[in-house]
Amino acid sequence: MKKKNHLPLIFEAPWALQPESYEQLCRLAQVVQQNPTAFDLGEEAVEPLDDRLDVRRGVAVIPVHGVLRRGGVPSFFSPYFAARRYEMIRELFVVALESRDVEAIVFDIDSPGGEVTGCDDLARTIFEARGRKSIQAVATGTMASAAYWIGSAVDRIYCSRTSMIGSIGICCTYIDWSKYDERIGIREIQIVSSQSPDKNLDPTTRRGRESVQTRVDQLAGVFIADIARNRGVSEATVLADFGRGDVLVGEFAIEAGLADEIGTLESVVDAIHGAAPQPGFAPTREDAMADQTVNVNQITPEWLRAHCPTVAKTIEDTAREQAKSASAQEVEKAKAEARADGATAERARLIGIEQAFEGFDYPDLMAKCKEDAETTPEKAAAEILAAERAGKTKHTEGRKADEKKASGVADLPPAADDDDDSPAAQQRRGAADAKALREAGLDF
Repeated sequence: MKKKNHLPLIFEAPWALQPESYEQLCRLAQVVQQNPTAFDLGEEAVEPLDDRLDVRRGVAVIPVHGVLRRGGVPSFFSPYFAARRYEMIRELFVVALESRDVEAIVFDIDSPGGEVTGCDDLARTIFEARGRKSIQAVATGTMASAAYWIGSAVDRIYCSRTSMIGSIGICCTYIDWSKYDERIGIREIQIVSSQSPDKNLDPTTRRGRESVQTRVDQLAGVFIADIARNRGVSEATVLADFGRGDVLVGEFAIEAGLADEIGTLESVVDAIHGAAPQPGFAPTREDAMADQTVNVNQITPEWLRAHCPTVAKTIEDTAREQAKSASAQEVEKAKAEARADGATAERARLIGIEQAFEGFDYPDLMAKCKEDAETTPEKAAAEILAAERAGKTKHTEGRKADEKKASGVADLPPAADDDDDSPAAQQRRGAADAKALREAGLDF
């Protein structure tokens, strides 16, 4: 029977995998390409993965071991990498989440990472289940790349002093088989639709390599954003402090923020079980500390986050909601006060204008002043004075014209102050205007 070609499963997918493991995987695939039966030990040689849920005293322990991937696993792949499917991990997690016999869930993680596709979905499923039950993770060996993507989604991460944690990043390999194909007489000719010039760029060219690099960087951006969300830090912190693609060991990983506490799988299970949970109650780190005496001066926000993450999260969420509510109320209050102040000021303006026009018969001018929101009572008074002066001038000029006509006296030149722009003349005219305002009862 013709052997199935599994190489596309390796080389046509991006991986979130430790570099050493990724290189081993690629080397193995190259050997299989040349001799498909070299490492195929047969189905009977592949130890089946246990898909049963392991529950220990009410604590479900879910293994996340070996190279992780989705879908079927090639027979040559399983014996050497203990490959585990994302689908299997998710199924076990959902069963544990829904089971009444399970009070808490612990992921036993020892994996260099795996395929990108499928990892994000699993990590999101775990993250969104926070709060339903206590969800912990223990790095029993390596928690790298895709394995850390998954592990970061839990409530709390434990590790041993020698655990290796991190390796945040994406890798992708393209192997040039042209010389090998040429040696065995194969020539590949590809035809790509002219409407899709970037559909199958050659990664051996600069443009093709840049295209692949962009794709890998975009996937890494999703990875980093999820880690930041899961660990409650900024993306800048992940980029600067979380290993920059390398792994950190034990306490160094805790110091950097990748993990929370030193602990073994057994100690974590014992601590959860030791909390003596009631039926139907999901124990948390807080419950394990219930019988411990704590100095009240120790209780700081940082202490709560470290020892009582659920309580800390509840307090922080409540504070944020209260702050949002208070802020919204303050905004509405300020708007209402501004509206009230505006209405009061407008009423005062209109009353002032009406008072200014008392005793004067200028209804059109008063209506104009009221309509113009920029017109103050003072400006209205000035408008009245101007109207009064204009009326008096017109009356006086008519009277003088009649007198001159009757007496035959020639027109006299205007008073000296009328055309005089000197400071003294301006001061005299200003004083006369002020006197006229006072006499008219318009002095504001």
